[in-house]
Amino acid sequence: MYYESESSIAETIERLENLGIPESNKAEMLWVYKGNIPVEDIYIEKIDENSETMDILKTLDLKSTEFKDRLFYSKDQELLKNMIDAQIRQDKKLMGMLYGYPECCVFRYSTLESPEEYNTNRLLTAIREGQRLPRFLRHYIPCPNCAGHENTPSEKLDDLLKRTLKHSSPKIYHSLIASSEDSLDCIYDAHGKLCGIITGDGIGLPSHKLESVVSDSNLMKFILSYKGSGPLTIRIKPYHA
Repeated sequence: MYYESESSIAETIERLENLGIPESNKAEMLWVYKGNIPVEDIYIEKIDENSETMDILKTLDLKSTEFKDRLFYSKDQELLKNMIDAQIRQDKKLMGMLYGYPECCVFRYSTLESPEEYNTNRLLTAIREGQRLPRFLRHYIPCPNCAGHENTPSEKLDDLLKRTLKHSSPKIYHSLIASSEDSLDCIYDAHGKLCGIITGDGIGLPSHKLESVVSDSNLMKFILSYKGSGPLTIRIKPYHA
């Protein structure tokens, strides 16, 4: 293991900020580097052709290994081995823990026979009851004990990731905040009918209340007329430029 100077790390973060990969992937690299998340991954197709992504991972002293269509990385080589093993065995509980999700959410998800149906039902419940779902960037839907409540493991994780990113890279932080707060997750049922939305701040809102947040009439027509093969979620911008 080697240690980089503060100036070198600052230069590396600046390179990361200008890298041609999604902002969410940049944030995840910083979270792993800072020890907030044990393991993360990025789709290989998103990695830049000149391998600058790989060079940045190496400079941050993050180990990596490829598996199928993704590149997994971590500060700990043993955790990488555990993740690949979990991927092979489809051990959802171990995968969830290595991704850093709250234990209560991981346990709930890993015991389900139909995770996809569970996620759909959780979203519909959030819409129906006006629950708040921490949705900064983590790729999971909080369990019933976390959704709609304060000071939960999901909310604490959400806050930790925000603080870390804001301190490490205000540029990436503000880019992600703007992207999240200026978008809507539209939730449709299996018949392509709109059930409601999750607003930019994570609040569930049923379809009959849409006009309170969507002022663009053309966009409203699109949302209401969209016919998906659902159940599914699409993310849209609420206002046209």
